Amino acid sequence: MLKAIVADLLIDGTGGPPVHDAVVLIEGERIKAVGTRESIAIPAGAEVITLHGETLLPGLVDAHSHPSLVPARGGEMEQMSEPAQVQVVRAAANLRADLKGGVTTMRVAGEEFFIDVTLRDAIESGTIPGPRLIASGPPVSASHGHGAAVTRSDGVEEIRRRIRDNIRRGAQVIKIFATGGISTARSNPHFCFYSKEEIQAAVEECRRVGVRIMAHAHGGVGVRWSIEAGVDSIEHGKAMTDEDIELMVKKGTWLVVNYAYMFHPEGVRGKDWDNPLIRRKVVELEQLVEGIFRKCYQAGVKIAAGTDSMHGAMWYELKKMVDFGASPMDAIVIATRNGADVCGLLDEVGTLEPGKLADI
Repeated sequence: MLKAIVADLLIDGTGGPPVHDAVVLIEGERIKAVGTRESIAIPAGAEVITLHGETLLPGLVDAHSHPSLVPARGGEMEQMSEPAQVQVVRAAANLRADLKGGVTTMRVAGEEFFIDVTLRDAIESGTIPGPRLIASGPPVSASHGHGAAVTRSDGVEEIRRRIRDNIRRGAQVIKIFATGGISTARSNPHFCFYSKEEIQAAVEECRRVGVRIMAHAHGGVGVRWSIEAGVDSIEHGKAMTDEDIELMVKKGTWLVVNYAYMFHPEGVRGKDWDNPLIRRKVVELEQLVEGIFRKCYQAGVKIAAGTDSMHGAMWYELKKMVDFGASPMDAIVIATRNGADVCGLLDEVGTLEPGKLADI
């Protein structure tokens, strides 16, 4: 059956100009035509949905999140160590908030107990509502490093086994923690907890079977080694150097930015703000992120965005990118087309174009 959605304005996610008095014609699950009411004839018998005063967009893509986490509660490693059933229930509520916030696709950046695989399958079967999930399974984390909640992987062979097990059990992308982070008190964002050989082994293992790999890395040699090894994306990158940025452009490495977690009052400024070690790291990185974003944006680094568990707050990610120098249209492209691209789904979603899924 044909369906036509009529709206005052349409932004298709390609970066092209907005379309006024727009129509999206849908056949089955896919877009048949996109354009103005003047250019598209709505067939007789088609269901027509008229949205006065509304703007149509592609579904937003949260390219880095954790369904189970609530940053304002603090203690993220403790949250990820709770029983799987507790995390699944919490995640189901979070994913509903994401969906209501316009997110239709989410790339998961590490979940213990494979709860993201369980959630993905439940969403796909229609059991619960939520965005389509790109599952990663437990992250690859060094025993003395950031992100080591339950699962720990040390040494080349253990890293290889972790990645193989994740893929065997349904992971579609792999997450490795190369450097420290913000949310654990004694984890320095500039320290690298893996050797160069360990990072290279992780990338090699993913490349062999065609699975993408993302690296949590803020600064220091962990960023450089991850880019050199060939990771698909650097997550966060809040303390990168000019040389890192130049290398990312050269190798085509994605940067996935996350600003809501740091700046939104319900992010790390919640319960964890009382910890002076965490607060000190946030204050330090706050001084860097705007300049680094501007340099990446102006240099042509491929940028996508994620909320890092700030459920329903993709709007805030767009706002911060505009605050830091992106044009409003580019911010929308980053949150739609680019997000789909870094997830490997650009053929299906991310823009409103004929042949793609009606992900609107």
